[in-house]
Amino acid sequence: MRKRLSAIAIAAMTAISLCATVPTVTNAENPIVQTSFTPDPAPVVFGDELYVFTGCDREGNNDFYYMTGWQCFSTKDMKNWTDHGRILEDTSFSWCNANDAWASQCIERNGKYYFYFTTTNKGGGGRAIGVAVADSPEGPYSDPNGKPLCGPNWDYIDPTVIIDDDGQAWLMFGNPKCYYVKLKEDMVTLDGPIQQFDMNSQQFGSSNKGTTYGEGPWIYKHNDLYYLVWASFVDGFGGESQCYATGPSVTGPWTYRGVLQQGSNCFTTHGGIIDYKDHSYFFYHKSGIPGGGSYNRSASCEEFTYNADGTIPVMKLTTSGPDQLEALNPFVRVEAETICWSEGIKTEKDASNSVNIGSIKKGAYIKVAGVDFGEGADKFTACVASAQSGGNIELHLDSKTGPIVGNLKVGGTGGWQNWEEVSCDVAGADGEHDLYLVFNGGDGYLMNVDWWKFDGAGSSSTETDQTYIFKNTFEGKLDGCSDRGGATVEISKDEAYEGESSVYCTDRSASWKGVGKNLNYKFKAGESYSFSAIVKYNEGAPTTKFHLTLQYTGSDDEAHYEKIDTQEVNKGEWTQLANTSFKIPVGTKSPLVYVETEGDSDDDTPATNFYVDNFFAAVDGTVIEGPKTVVTPPTTEPPVQDLKEILNSKVTKWGDANGDNTVDMSDVVLIMQSLANPDKYKLSDTGVYNADVNEAGGGITSNDALTIQKFLLGITKELPESYSENIKTVTAPVTTTTTTKTTTTTTTVVTTTTTTAEIVSHLSMKDFTAKVQSNIAEKEPDSANQSKNGVTYGEIQKKTYYSNTCKRNKKYNVLLPPNYDPNKKYPVMYILHGYYENPDRMLTTGNAVMHTREMLGNAIAEGAAKEMICVFPDVYSSATQDAVTGMDDNNNRAYDNFINQLKNDLMPEIEKNYSVLTGKENTAITGFSMGGRESLLIGMQMSDEIGYIGAICPAPGVTGSFKWDSSNEPYFLMITAGSNDQTVGDNPRSYHNSFEKNGVPHIWHYVNGGYHGDNCIRAHLYNFFRIAFQN
Repeated sequence: MRKRLSAIAIAAMTAISLCATVPTVTNAENPIVQTSFTPDPAPVVFGDELYVFTGCDREGNNDFYYMTGWQCFSTKDMKNWTDHGRILEDTSFSWCNANDAWASQCIERNGKYYFYFTTTNKGGGGRAIGVAVADSPEGPYSDPNGKPLCGPNWDYIDPTVIIDDDGQAWLMFGNPKCYYVKLKEDMVTLDGPIQQFDMNSQQFGSSNKGTTYGEGPWIYKHNDLYYLVWASFVDGFGGESQCYATGPSVTGPWTYRGVLQQGSNCFTTHGGIIDYKDHSYFFYHKSGIPGGGSYNRSASCEEFTYNADGTIPVMKLTTSGPDQLEALNPFVRVEAETICWSEGIKTEKDASNSVNIGSIKKGAYIKVAGVDFGEGADKFTACVASAQSGGNIELHLDSKTGPIVGNLKVGGTGGWQNWEEVSCDVAGADGEHDLYLVFNGGDGYLMNVDWWKFDGAGSSSTETDQTYIFKNTFEGKLDGCSDRGGATVEISKDEAYEGESSVYCTDRSASWKGVGKNLNYKFKAGESYSFSAIVKYNEGAPTTKFHLTLQYTGSDDEAHYEKIDTQEVNKGEWTQLANTSFKIPVGTKSPLVYVETEGDSDDDTPATNFYVDNFFAAVDGTVIEGPKTVVTPPTTEPPVQDLKEILNSKVTKWGDANGDNTVDMSDVVLIMQSLANPDKYKLSDTGVYNADVNEAGGGITSNDALTIQKFLLGITKELPESYSENIKTVTAPVTTTTTTKTTTTTTTVVTTTTTTAEIVSHLSMKDFTAKVQSNIAEKEPDSANQSKNGVTYGEIQKKTYYSNTCKRNKKYNVLLPPNYDPNKKYPVMYILHGYYENPDRMLTTGNAVMHTREMLGNAIAEGAAKEMICVFPDVYSSATQDAVTGMDDNNNRAYDNFINQLKNDLMPEIEKNYSVLTGKENTAITGFSMGGRESLLIGMQMSDEIGYIGAICPAPGVTGSFKWDSSNEPYFLMITAGSNDQTVGDNPRSYHNSFEKNGVPHIWHYVNGGYHGDNCIRAHLYNFFRIAFQN
């Protein structure tokens, strides 16, 4: 934006002497444009592209803000920017003054693009805001009014525009005060008077100029908050800073939040903030390219993450800019003006209004970041023109002096706009690289370039294989992998899992030195991916522990390490390291995945050499094929374990066959019924152990019923009466570990000659929680909620049953697994709603629309979740009233009474009417709000029957010990909370703290931006579905 000719302008003229000319920086990628000066960046997303509209500072040694037009650029990956040229000149419209093309912003409505801009009214009166209209972002733009939309008025500069959720459009602007006005739906007419915000310190902060507000407002909405950002004058920083406020509506009232940009190296600044592809970006201008200064400014960009409370951190201004979001495909036409960085290049428009690059001399170059050549390219073609003798385009990888993979010779074409297509052979271009087009030739201008593209084997793989992000097979090349820590990494044909070669890692002076792959181009922090590497070693110990590890720089700028997978590898056998859903931590920068072996990080003892083959990464949930290797356990003799210890650990009360915690004739009757009609009268798994009181360990017979009768009559003094003589002692459970593709399954079975039931071993709560911890996703991907072609989803059934607890009929919903088979048994998950809600809430109808059916069906189809039956009951359990009447102690007790309805009525109803597995290993419960309170209460009291416990934004009121005895702990506990929960606030954290204080292993799942509703529910269920019944 241009400044008021006042103390501000005088200060700027003084400040220019402090802004030195910026030297050439060959490794920079920020500012985002180097072919012209680009002040006042205004970002906007149209479709799948992010556009930035800027002004254009006049080139040369300026002494003021001479701005000659407006420009437009766009990107799909945040590194490579396509120049769309000048969309308007300073004098395109008759009423606009020359050299006064100041700040602007563009917005789309009903297929039209509305460009709001600042200029000076040629007829006098001061500055003015105009609006231009086009059918595309790049123009051409027309002037619908033929006059200013606002003004003339010396205060009226720097427009920002927003269309609110209700469809109302608003325009804001101003220096030194901030104004706002409604727009009519046509977007070119004001709808009411121009108003001014109350410029007080509560809304705009305090400074020695009154408030911090100066100019350049930027209005936007993120989640449920409105944000107003402005260029500001803050004590202690050189030049302008940027500050911001938040509010509940587009017009406030605003709450001043502080500084987000501290000072500027070109005196002014002008910002814009936007979300794009699940990332947040801050745009500003600075002095950053040769010739830059206070009056020659360049648009720049930084990525940032909102704090948990919605506030914005102070920006770190860099020369590197954001990470690349996706690789560039070189096998389609790429406009030559698509550039990450350049030197010695200008862009221009031809007679047809299309853009090309020109003014190219010897030594000029273009860098294009993150180009994915896939399996390889063998031809390069460019559309070129030259009125001279032309020159060469050298194709370098990774730097302008890097390996040359092609050299295109360009001759004269008879004119600067006489275009010809020329080609050259390419060799050595495969995988992902930065591409440098370096221009060589004689003196003077060499050529113009319109577009370029590659051809070759990589074309089909790049365009068709969307599942795999990289597939490194090491067939004669390293595929972008390299050593970590100075180890030697080279291609070897001595060993190969598939194909003819693998990568061999030697000279490992420490265990952490290995084979690595940089992930910067493709992988997003906070999202999950599938990783796999197949390893082998031939020398040393019989077994060695291998790790697939992620190294990354965290938000604290420190190095961090997380294990993706760990396997014990047998010497001489190919073994897979894999994880189908590994989450890259939020805030990750510079991620690197590498293979290493177990050892002390400080140990300098030489480590074993090893091979790696088929180093792959794919989209979340992908099962990557690998060797089916059996890992042989050590051949030591197993210890002997007393059968009594095993059985006593499973029994809750000897003789209590029906699980009511008493021993009486009802247990005798149930045993006899189960023997006579086992399909109708089935003992639970715990009931089987409890009832086996005669020759315990030998199975259920009528002698067990007789023994309980003798116990009740006082003839037998204690239970069990005896243990099976054939198995007084048994060897400890034999464990076999089978590695297949991506998972390791451990099954422990006590083998005897007379026992008919298997005793299955499970990981402890601590070990199982640790196992699943790294796979927890903060939020579910959008695809999890979508109905997908080829995926079968379960049937929803609406049922009614009679509740003895409530003395009336009660409703419940059931979500069956896809292709439900009544001859097959399934585990059961109970999912509880909150206050004033009903059984539909957690299944189909939330704040908007729930997609629980799709979420579970997709997880099952991916192999990420077990097939299960989900039950959605009416939680309100009062015997005196049908529905909740208020939030008070009486109604709270009705919800707390659900535990009795569950045990005595609902669980028997489900077991009677559906084919279900029973026991704690086959039962899960979770709930939302009041339902989360109940799931915690029930979980603490019924851990002998429920093994998986969850709670989403749980309401206050849970009482109890917040711990379990080690003999009766569940397998898993997960508490989900949202940072923006305005209903229960931070109460879930108190539960988390209580469990943590008592040393109870659990998952504390915190959803940034999560509110008391659907987004926390979906994030929780996405994880809980994938974890339940997996131990």
